[in-house]
Amino acid sequence: MKLKYAGWRKILPALLLVVISTAFISCGGGANTYAGGGVGGTGMSTGVVSGFGSVFVNGIEFETTGTQITVDKGVATENDLRVGMRVEVTATGNLASAIVFAPEVKGPVTGINTVNNSLVVLGQTVTIDGNTIFEGIAGIAGMAIGDNVIISGFVSSSGSILATYIEKLSSAPQSLEVKGAVSSHNANNKTFAVNGLVIDYSNVQAAPDISNGLFVEVEGGLIGNTLFADEIELKEYNAAPGQSIEIEDVITEVTSQTDFKVDGQWVQANAATLFEYGTINNIALNIRVEVEGTVNSEGVIIADKITFRGLQTGNIGLEGNIEAVNAGNSTVTVFGLTVHLDPSTIFNDESSQGLRSFNLAHLQAGDFIEIDGFLSGSGDIIAVKLERHDDPGFGNDEIEGPVDSENPNNSLVILGINVDVAGAAFTDANDNNVNASAFFNIIRTGDTVEAKGNFNGVDFIADSAEIEEEN
Repeated sequence: MKLKYAGWRKILPALLLVVISTAFISCGGGANTYAGGGVGGTGMSTGVVSGFGSVFVNGIEFETTGTQITVDKGVATENDLRVGMRVEVTATGNLASAIVFAPEVKGPVTGINTVNNSLVVLGQTVTIDGNTIFEGIAGIAGMAIGDNVIISGFVSSSGSILATYIEKLSSAPQSLEVKGAVSSHNANNKTFAVNGLVIDYSNVQAAPDISNGLFVEVEGGLIGNTLFADEIELKEYNAAPGQSIEIEDVITEVTSQTDFKVDGQWVQANAATLFEYGTINNIALNIRVEVEGTVNSEGVIIADKITFRGLQTGNIGLEGNIEAVNAGNSTVTVFGLTVHLDPSTIFNDESSQGLRSFNLAHLQAGDFIEIDGFLSGSGDIIAVKLERHDDPGFGNDEIEGPVDSENPNNSLVILGINVDVAGAAFTDANDNNVNASAFFNIIRTGDTVEAKGNFNGVDFIADSAEIEEEN
């Protein structure tokens, strides 16, 4: 079985071992100690940049002294990297020898769906969630057809992209770019498709052998609805048996809960595999995970550890003032709820301070923050992203989570907090305004609801309540 990323094929034989900072992580959920990462060993790590002060990827702190950094195939520096970019790191110890960022798609926006929080770029569907970092624009509401963007993220089992980073460009790029699986290959016409986008590679000199199912990266120019390729690169590699590797991505294929693909690579779990924040029963398509393991003689990663970065249900969103910071336990308290931070939590400072090297040490009671995360299997709130903002003032708190119980027309209980909705405006999952009776006729325990308003120290007084996801 082949592993992806041809760019690593020449590098991998020289790689030895990625040692993950497991000392900072406890298994089965619960408090983790945020200690700024740290790594021993040599090897490769693929994941999202979660912070700076060096570069943090997958909870590992990589030093960048003398590092060859490449952004979109151009020579770059650490200052050109951004939180949220999905990168590939080659390292010796905790010293990165190379960091490479290449977008999943780059081009003009041709579709915007604010109900589903999605875009279409070069025919690729891009999904936005609370963990998406925006650069040059506040969010999807500020985007327009024709905007040129760079998208980084995870390619799902359907071929859509779950965006971890979206950058609005100030002008049209010199070349467009897309990654994805080849389909509808026509060797005679030298064409194929990537999620419906027709690629013509008749002008590519020394094109690689193309066949359906290969994962490719294509650069070129758009004429009509066809991308005429200037360059094609196969994105696959064969890792040497015995090599250790860490990958953060989504599960793209499941044969069984012990045999599945992450980022197109086969992974096997066994009785010795450790699971964090969930169990083997949570293995499912499009679940975001970090996999640590060793490649066997068949090219399969035998997982030593699988850390969930989201589960099928239980997405959490909180926006409010910090009530307490516990550096020792790596937690913050918002609305009386304890939020656990771990070495992979993304830290992003959108306040007027705009700290690039932003982390737990910079937080204090009173700071207004946004938390996006999930409920672990043991019921802890795990922060995937923590973002600091300037305090918008009274009435701008938000709470999103599964409904524990309801008192029709009057209140909900979300994450154990009584949410008074007696004076709220209601919206269904399709963004339609509905009255209280209709709203309470729809929702069920376990549905995800977002409420906006004000937390008074005991109750959350909602001005609005919206169904985000029906269970």
